[in-house]
Order: sequence, then C-alpha cells, then structure tokens
Amino acid sequence: MNILFVGIGNMGGSIAKALLTSKDAADKNTIYATKNSEESFNRLKEFGKLNAFSKELISKMDMIFLGVKPYQIEIAVEEHLKELNKNQIIVSMAAGVTIEKLETILGKEKKIVRIMPNLPIVVGEGMTSITPNKNINEEELKELENILSKSSKCARIPEDKIDAFIGMAGSSPAFVYLFLEAISDAGVKYGLTREESYYFASQAFLGASKMVLETKKNPGSLKDAVCSPKGTTIVGVCTLEEEGFRNAVIKATSNTIEKSMELSKK
Repeated sequence: MNILFVGIGNMGGSIAKALLTSKDAADKNTIYATKNSEESFNRLKEFGKLNAFSKELISKMDMIFLGVKPYQIEIAVEEHLKELNKNQIIVSMAAGVTIEKLETILGKEKKIVRIMPNLPIVVGEGMTSITPNKNINEEELKELENILSKSSKCARIPEDKIDAFIGMAGSSPAFVYLFLEAISDAGVKYGLTREESYYFASQAFLGASKMVLETKKNPGSLKDAVCSPKGTTIVGVCTLEEEGFRNAVIKATSNTIEKSMELSKK
C-alpha cells in the first residue's frame, strides 16, 4: 500500500514514524510525505525509508493522511490532492472539520475517515477515534486500524460522539500533566528533587491507569482500596473533595466538549 502524509507535525509525524519503525508495516507499505518543512521531513527520514511526494504521484496513493490545521485543508487539497479518485482513502485529523465539510471539499463519492488522535501517540500510547463516511468498507477500516495500531489504541465511534471523545481522550492529557505538575510541586516542597517527583508520580499515574484497564474495576472501588481507615490517603482524598476537585474536573471537561461542539458548527 502507498501511504501519503500531507503534514507531518506531532500527530501525522507520529503515525508515520510508527509505520517507518515497524518492520512488518515498513515491508508492506511505501511511505510518502509532503516536504512543506525540510527540517521535519529530514528528521522523520532518519527513522526509515521515507519518500518525498510530488503531485504527479497522487494517482498511485492508496491512503492519504491529512495532518494539517483545519484552516489549511482546502489549501492542502488545492496544492496536493486535486486529482483524487474514488478508490483512495482520505484520513483527516483536523479538529472540528466534519464528514459533511470534508465531503463538500473532496466530493461526496470519496472514501473519507475522520480520526482524532491524542498527544500520547508520540510515544506509542495514543487513543484514537475512527469515524468513517458511508463509502468505507469493513476491509478498509481494518487496514486503517492496523496502521493506527502501531502508535495507538483505536475506537470506532459515530460522529456525534467525537466532541465527547475529545474531552475524554484529546484534552484530558493536559489535565493529567497539570495534576502531575501540582503533585510534583508538593514533592519538591517536602525535599524531593523535581526529577524524583516527576518520576514517582508519573509511574504512579501509569500504574493506576493500567489497573483500571486490566482489572476493569470501577475507579471508585480502586480508590477505596488505597484508602485505609484513618490513613494518609483518605485525608488527601477528603481535601480534594473539600476543595472542589471533582466538580472542577467535570466542569473543565464539559467546557472542553462544548468548545469542540462550537468549533464543529463553524
């Protein structure tokens, strides 16, 4: 399969890097990228056989990842993707750009998929939503999932759930980083180095998340398991409740989702 990346920033570049560094994916696919940034292209090329794309090659591309900003999509299509055919799969990562908008730009007969990866895709631990239009078949979706699985877990969701997904997976890493930074400040206050604080807390967060995923237990029950009667943890949990932690998280996530809904309507 010939795979083209139009835009190789954090998200597009991370998916491309995962393909270039995966032996089975690299053997099975030929990877192309646009050279909008010589520096980004050369940096990515260090990870494997990356080919420079030129628009006369467009008919040979099987899957095309659009990794540009929402306002750049029409420019990117005009510059690189004017001669698309109905068998090519176009995968858009642009936040707020709906399937309907993409079909208006690219054509209703085109095979179009919206995906929303999150930042941890950079380290191969991403969470990505997949939302296809009606022209994509099951075999094509499985091929896309296989490609994305090199850097991310995937979930197929209807388009009306994308905004909620952004709150749960797209923006939430920033909330985790903020929480991690605050906990680390407390560690430094009581004598730990910054590096020790980050390491201890990061591993604790990683382990806690893994427990939820692997045990499939309610996070509340796992929280209760850490809280011994009259112990240290329950004091901290009560303090967070008194300070409005739970409500602040719900409100921040809700505002994030509503902002995403607002962007989708523009």
